[in-house]
Amino acid sequence: MEGGVTNMSGKINTHKMILSPYGATLFPVILLFISFIFPPSLYEHYVNEPNYTFLNFKMLAFGLLCVFFYYIGIYISKYSPLFNFRLIKKKYKTTNFHVLRDYFSYSYFS
Repeated sequence: MEGGVTNMSGKINTHKMILSPYGATLFPVILLFISFIFPPSLYEHYVNEPNYTFLNFKMLAFGLLCVFFYYIGIYISKYSPLFNFRLIKKKYKTTNFHVLRDYFSYSYFS
């Protein structure tokens, strides 16, 4: 599979996995789970604010749903683009006579 996460021998290429759009969520998901299980007393001692993330299942569900829909967006954009935008502007042909005429007409009257 060319361009995938695995190479020809079947080994996982970690550099491609981390730099891929799927790997972009690796650090945020780890941080989400660490904040979910981080002890509130230790958090309040170092940050001096109440810990609202400890065992907060709504926060965990929200974070995981965001990652889930991010993956759905990657899947959709990779295989079937929804919108096709024309990014190339239409080119207009001009002859040298028009360019020279405009150049000299502006230079004589200014």
